[in-house]
Amino acid sequence: MSTDSVANVGSVAGSEKPTRYRWVIPSLLLVICTVSYFDRLNVSVLIADPVFLASMGIQGDTVKMGLLMSVFTIGYGLSSFVFSSFGDIYGPRKMICAAILLWALSMLIGPLAGTFAVLLGSRALLGVGEGLHWPMQAKYVSNWFPATEQGRANGIWLLGPKLGPALSVPLFAFIVTHWGWQATFYTLAAVSAFMAVVIWRFAPDTPDRAKWVNKAELAFIHGGRDEAEQTTSDKKKSFKHGLKMVLSDPDYWILTVYYCCQCAIFWGLLTWLPSYLKVARGFSWAAMGNYTAMTWVGAAATILVVGTWSDKVGRRAPFQMVAMLGYGGGIFLSSQVADNTIAAVAIAVAGAVGGGFGMPTTWSLVGKIVPRDAVSAGSGFLNGISVGVGALMPTVIGYLIHLTGHYTGGLMSMVGFAVLGLICALTLTIRKY
Repeated sequence: MSTDSVANVGSVAGSEKPTRYRWVIPSLLLVICTVSYFDRLNVSVLIADPVFLASMGIQGDTVKMGLLMSVFTIGYGLSSFVFSSFGDIYGPRKMICAAILLWALSMLIGPLAGTFAVLLGSRALLGVGEGLHWPMQAKYVSNWFPATEQGRANGIWLLGPKLGPALSVPLFAFIVTHWGWQATFYTLAAVSAFMAVVIWRFAPDTPDRAKWVNKAELAFIHGGRDEAEQTTSDKKKSFKHGLKMVLSDPDYWILTVYYCCQCAIFWGLLTWLPSYLKVARGFSWAAMGNYTAMTWVGAAATILVVGTWSDKVGRRAPFQMVAMLGYGGGIFLSSQVADNTIAAVAIAVAGAVGGGFGMPTTWSLVGKIVPRDAVSAGSGFLNGISVGVGALMPTVIGYLIHLTGHYTGGLMSMVGFAVLGLICALTLTIRKY
């Protein structure tokens, strides 16, 4: 919207009290993101179920177990590269609904898989759908929020990667115990399809197209955005030019390397934490579910505070430093202590601090570094590269467990990524982000 248009909207709005419908958008995105993590995490839980492993013929094969997550993340990363720009061209609503329908289809295929190869194919399809979905979340926030509120808005929907694991692990453990592993897939197919209908009905591409947004709220959204964007180059107008600027920006690549480290650790924990707690540390199903939930609930609580806090501070990179210190310190301690309870608490704190401080600040920096007209493509490239690195982590950890006979090597590989991420975050801090 032009400056003149914003002025006109503001004059018409007058003393009208602004609606706050924009906050419905990240709330819907939160639900969708949580469902997406339910979809991807069911296999992470099922690799601890001997009936599922026997059905797929992969008992005792940790490399194939890791491959179930890696093939998902490979499809996810490729989809981020290939399809992310569609959000800038066709709008996020069409693309996110298409993505969710792919999830539903992949969930229907899962319980029908008679072989490991078919199940692997369904995981790849799920990855394609979810890789398309993620950049659309960032596009929605860019379209609906001024820069001064994007940290909080990103913090809301980024609760999904934390609530998903927190809620899904104990829920799936209950479903598997009572109805078998196939029931997890059928439940997720139905829920995913329902969410596609919800997003189509209640989340238009921009606030200008929403009948629930009044002129006063539009004036606030566009006025705040224009004021924040006064500091950006006037050349950041076209999609192609904006994307070219992104790919030639060293700060973008430093952020990308940081997010590669974030994804490597996140996917390592997401895939192997339930198995680590149950197999290596000997916890029961219930205790495993509780400690896993503690990890992601802690991250969810932290992420809300950090998103709002970073908006007020106006800096993001110092929070990223805290994230990597939390990841590295907590995982290292867990790998070294003999006491199982201390080990479980240490890795839970690592996940809470690392995820809570790192995720919302990273995606707010994407909105700061990437021109708004290229947010889908820029975030898609960053996400695709980072998830490509993360895709290797489940298999690498599985291989290290197979090679050494214990989990320490896999945990220490995540500590190494935390050190590299800390260096990137320090660099961005020095550069005043």
